[in-house]
Amino acid sequence: MATSGGSVPFAIDGSSMSPVNEAVSGIGLSPLHEVLLIAAFLGLVLVGVASVLSHLYDAEDRVEAEMREVVAERNAYRAFAEAIDSIPVVQPAGAVATPQSIQTMETRAAPVDHVRRAFEETVMAVDHYDDTYGETWETHLVNEFDADFLGGLREGSGVNRPMKRALQQRALDAASRRDELIQVLSTEQAAVEDATATLDEIETSLSSMDDGSLDERSFEELMETYAALETLEDRTVRLARRRQRQIHNETRCGRWDTSDLTLQEYLYGPLSMTYPVLHTTTRLTDDLGTARHSVVETMTARV
Repeated sequence: MATSGGSVPFAIDGSSMSPVNEAVSGIGLSPLHEVLLIAAFLGLVLVGVASVLSHLYDAEDRVEAEMREVVAERNAYRAFAEAIDSIPVVQPAGAVATPQSIQTMETRAAPVDHVRRAFEETVMAVDHYDDTYGETWETHLVNEFDADFLGGLREGSGVNRPMKRALQQRALDAASRRDELIQVLSTEQAAVEDATATLDEIETSLSSMDDGSLDERSFEELMETYAALETLEDRTVRLARRRQRQIHNETRCGRWDTSDLTLQEYLYGPLSMTYPVLHTTTRLTDDLGTARHSVVETMTARV
């Protein structure tokens, strides 16, 4: 979990789907593509569907990988909090009476190295630490906790009881933040899996319709084909709108509240597209619309 946050100022009305449309627009088919489609019918559409579906599979893998990393970090911070509990603390000086004299007793403070070692053996021990962070334990503590707290840790002669409690609380807070992110990721994972399943079904339906060129079909078969394509296109559009509402609600409900970047940018930035579901549905809607237009042209030629 390198960072978190974002806002999605999307419109979800019918006239203006959102700025995401601009990010995934310009994918319309060329006249040559349309001419070829008349001959091959759904073959090219199926190729396009398979291509864009691969982006959804990549997105599923990305969410799953991020989930594993965040869970590992949450568990590591919990382990760090437990490790802090075993660090000895400074006890205030006190007087001990003996028959011979009054002696002063004081327990030596635990060095800060105990904290460093505990951090290295827990948080820094997660498999992805070097790849995701690649920073010293002090730098990571500053980013995760705060600079003032680390300053006090550096300047102190040892780890006293208040510092120990503060370290434990900050570690548990870090774990709690990751618990919240896990919930967000779980919702995103379910949404992407649902979209992928829906588009897989649409691809299966298209495959069942791909049994020859349009010229080989009767007028009645062309009408059935047109109706089937219209149904699939309507289903794709509904999926796109549902996805937009999900993205919009993520921010409106405050579950993703950092303004630096959106959840989609955070998750899918390393991929070739930031909004894989919207890109896929937009591309498929365009292709289905072109396929319907080809059917209409073929029907018109029969009249």
